[in-house]
Amino acid sequence: MKKNDIRYMAVLGILIVLITGVLFTLLQSKQLVYGSITDWLSQHVAFAEYFRENFYQTGQLYPDFSLQLGAGQNMAEFIYYGLLRPEILLSYAFPMIKMSTYIMISSIALTITSTELFYYWIRKQNISQHAAFFASVIFLCAGPMLFHTHKHVMFINYMPWLILTFIGIQRYLQKRKSALMMIGIVLMILESYFYSVSALFMCGIYAIYEILRMQKKIDYLESLKTIGRLMGQVLIGVGISCFILLPTVIMMFSHTTYGVVEAGHGYQRTHLYRIQIQCVFCGYVGDCLGCGCIFYFQKFQRKTSSGYHDSTDYYPTLVLLYFKWSAVCTGKVFDSAHWLYDCGNAV
Repeated sequence: MKKNDIRYMAVLGILIVLITGVLFTLLQSKQLVYGSITDWLSQHVAFAEYFRENFYQTGQLYPDFSLQLGAGQNMAEFIYYGLLRPEILLSYAFPMIKMSTYIMISSIALTITSTELFYYWIRKQNISQHAAFFASVIFLCAGPMLFHTHKHVMFINYMPWLILTFIGIQRYLQKRKSALMMIGIVLMILESYFYSVSALFMCGIYAIYEILRMQKKIDYLESLKTIGRLMGQVLIGVGISCFILLPTVIMMFSHTTYGVVEAGHGYQRTHLYRIQIQCVFCGYVGDCLGCGCIFYFQKFQRKTSSGYHDSTDYYPTLVLLYFKWSAVCTGKVFDSAHWLYDCGNAV
């Protein structure tokens, strides 16, 4: 890596620290904390604090059962809330730091890591330093990134490992070294098994794009062989993570829901897996990034550029089509467009 790249990455880190520092100062002046009313103290801090205290008392990183939660619960119920998240496990080494403070620091640190890795990944695509820097700033300023450092941290805390997996995919295709890719997959699943499904889907799209981009003349048979070898390595990474995936799947199938009473309404909604599409074609929903506009500008730029190549034109189209089916990938846990966060950043 060149010295100028290190300078640009340092500037990105300083930029994030300055932005969050200003926010911290404004909040402290009003005797507030860097955390939203929604789910922050009641979920992110409370569960992480319980996991840490439980570890100190039992010495178990992965307990089977908890009597203190929900009048007795299988701990697989709480993997979504960060039972084995890497940054939460790291907090066990710092008992002197309040968990509320630690969550604020770790969410900012993960954002810095995501942005730095994004810059590194973009530079690996033979993009100029200036363009990579401004693309990283755009990535940082995307709706979910800074916003969810203080609200729903699980919506973004897998992002460094997703980008690390992208870097690993490129490394595997160029050098046939899969360790980095598998590490990224395992960390991504440990961080959020929920979002890892759609994140792996994005990895698949990126892998197909890279495979075809690296070929001077497209050879579909060779491409299929490469995809097959790549999928084998991905399955190894997923297999390593089965110690949390299998208990989670068993726990999910142990619950049966026949209907949900809609709050504030007098009817039952039994079609729990009905896909709700709200202006999906344009990519505009209440919680999304407005990626439809970016998509159309990108298509126009590619069509009018001199170096336009038809073989890679399908990539943004696949990403846009992904909007329709990502609700299925996330198990329809959320009825709103929370599933647009990761694919919006991938665009």
